Amino acid sequence: MKVILPAGMDLFLLGAKGHDSEVRLARWLINTLQSGDTFLDVGAHFGYYSLLASQLVGETGKVVAFEAAPKTFALLEKNVKPYSNILALPKAVSDKVASIEIYEFPVLYSEYNTLDTKPFEGMEWFKENLPQPTTVPAISLDFYCQQATIHPTVIKIDVEGAEGSVLKGLQHRLCFSSPQLVMEFSQKNFKEHCMENPIEDQILS
Repeated sequence: MKVILPAGMDLFLLGAKGHDSEVRLARWLINTLQSGDTFLDVGAHFGYYSLLASQLVGETGKVVAFEAAPKTFALLEKNVKPYSNILALPKAVSDKVASIEIYEFPVLYSEYNTLDTKPFEGMEWFKENLPQPTTVPAISLDFYCQQATIHPTVIKIDVEGAEGSVLKGLQHRLCFSSPQLVMEFSQKNFKEHCMENPIEDQILS
C-alpha cells in the first residue's frame, strides 16, 4: 500500500493504523464482514479500509471506495488497482447529485480534506498548509445504490464534517434496507448541522 510519510508512518511500519479508534474499527470489520458482502467506503482516503474489506468479502463480494479529493484519489486508485473486487470512484458523497466545493489540503494533511476549514484553523500546521478550494462531482448513496443495483452490507463514513449530507442522501436505504453503519463524527458539529433531520436524531438517541 502506498502512503505519504511521515503521516502514514503507522501503515508503513505496522501495515495497520495505530490509533485506538482505528484498531477498534478494523477489528469490528474483521468480525462483521463476510464473504460475498458489499462494503461502501465513504471517504476512503488512501484505501486502508477498502483493502482490508477486499480481503474479507472475497471474490464474490464488492467494495466501492468513494474519495472526493483529486490528489488523494490518485493514490487511492494506485492502491486498489490490483484488486478486481474494488471499484474506486472520484466522487464526494452528499444528499444529491451535484457539484460541490471542498477544501483540499496538501497530501501530507489530506486526512483533513473538508467542506469547512473552521475546525482546523486553530491548529499549528494550518497556516503553513492552506487548503485549496476544489469543485468535485457529488452523488447520493440512495442514487448510487439504485443505479448500480447493489445492497450494501456495511457503510463506513469518514467525511470530516459532511456526515449530515451523506445521511440525508441515504434515507431510503436506511429506512427500507438494513446496512450496518459505522461513522466517525464530532458530536458537537454533528448536532449543530444535523438535528433537523429525523434520521440523524435517531442515530444520536
